[in-house]
Amino acid sequence: MNSPSVSANIEALPSISSLPVLSPMSNIPSVTTSFIIDQMVNLPPQSPQNISSPRLTRRTRTERQIQSTNVRPRHVIKKKKIDLKFRWSNGRFQHYAELEPDEFQSPIPDNKCAYDYFSDFFSEDLFAEICQYSNMYAMQLTGQSINLTVEELRNFISIKVIMGIVSMPSYLDYWSTTTRYPLVADVMSLKRYQQIRRYIHFVDNNETNSDPYFKIRPFAERIRQNCLKVEEETRFSIDEMVIPYKGTKAGKKRQYNPQKPRKWGFKNLVRAGASGLIYDFFLYAGHESFENCPFTDEEESLGWGGKAVIRLCKTIKKKPCVVYFDNFFSSLELIYHLRNSYGIFSLGTIRAKSTQKCCK
Repeated sequence: MNSPSVSANIEALPSISSLPVLSPMSNIPSVTTSFIIDQMVNLPPQSPQNISSPRLTRRTRTERQIQSTNVRPRHVIKKKKIDLKFRWSNGRFQHYAELEPDEFQSPIPDNKCAYDYFSDFFSEDLFAEICQYSNMYAMQLTGQSINLTVEELRNFISIKVIMGIVSMPSYLDYWSTTTRYPLVADVMSLKRYQQIRRYIHFVDNNETNSDPYFKIRPFAERIRQNCLKVEEETRFSIDEMVIPYKGTKAGKKRQYNPQKPRKWGFKNLVRAGASGLIYDFFLYAGHESFENCPFTDEEESLGWGGKAVIRLCKTIKKKPCVVYFDNFFSSLELIYHLRNSYGIFSLGTIRAKSTQKCCK
């Protein structure tokens, strides 16, 4: 039941029918339909000339003021090319050049062991630098050095060499109970091997630059300088060499070539002798491969392959000599330039499009 006070309040409320109705159109003056139609008929026709906009000012082309800034014209330097023109004729090739006999003898005596050969390229001061940068990198990450010594680094590299000869599915298998390999497991514990493998470094990470190989550039350059110290012969071959690598942390530095035995890896350009020794090399980095190597305008016109040959031939000490390369590098302009500017004979296969209409 409702209380008397509540029912009295309900009866005092006005009825819904007596409430006034508010209309939003009540304040708008009434306009007849005929008035609206008459106003629309009397509107003038619209054209582009009388259309106006409060934010747009239309002007003719003659009235528009074109604002321009003084832009300095770009000076394009035309590269000087090696202008060679050949007249080919059917007949026997009668041109020849006399070469000095190859009297090269191996500069390395036969009584040297394998480690002595290794030390000629991987010098002792290089071990000390790697230990320094590896301990520094561990300090930067964890605040504590791994105390890597030169002797431990030698053992670590020797383990890497053995793993390349005696391969197993996983590096853990060399320490496994069932597949334990004493030449590896007795030299270093698995935990220490993993620690060195985690923190080994060849440069200070704080000294970064735009070089894609900055983490190994000083190390590779030290190896290269040691290669240049070896006494050279007079017969060389220039070609690509791949360091196998199938990991995913190399980015664009990792190359893929389905025609090579090792399809994935890091590509290098190498000048090696007939004895198999490497005398010069550089890491492939596309157009950045020749960033610190100056060339003349004529050499710039030889293309990437020609410049690769020129770069590797600049460090040859004994001349005259002979350089061999394949059709990726070869061109008539390159062969002429090597003989005329460097005193180097060259021989190689050549593609039909590089023979200046000799082959159709």
